[in-house]
Amino acid sequence: MGTTPACLLDFMGKEELAANLFRITQTEAKIKTERVRGQNALEKAAYDVGRKVRHAMEEISGTCPENLPIAEDIKLVKRGLKQTHRQFSKIDNPKLPKHLTSGK
Repeated sequence: MGTTPACLLDFMGKEELAANLFRITQTEAKIKTERVRGQNALEKAAYDVGRKVRHAMEEISGTCPENLPIAEDIKLVKRGLKQTHRQFSKIDNPKLPKHLTSGK
């Protein structure tokens, strides 16, 4: 199995991920409800929603999105979970000595 290149989403914490999802869904809603058409109008709608989400984040938490901490790479988290699972499996299911498992 090959490795895939890192994606910005792999380093986002839950606050930043939630803000991005909110921004995307609200932009989509604005485009649909206001029937926004044309590249320039779509870009302006996305910009306006993004600005409002940014402002809300600053107002509520006092933190600008660019100052949010970088989360640990999700691939490293997954790898750590797998290693921990293997270690617990060894503890939970220790192998019996061969002379006890041979049936003699």
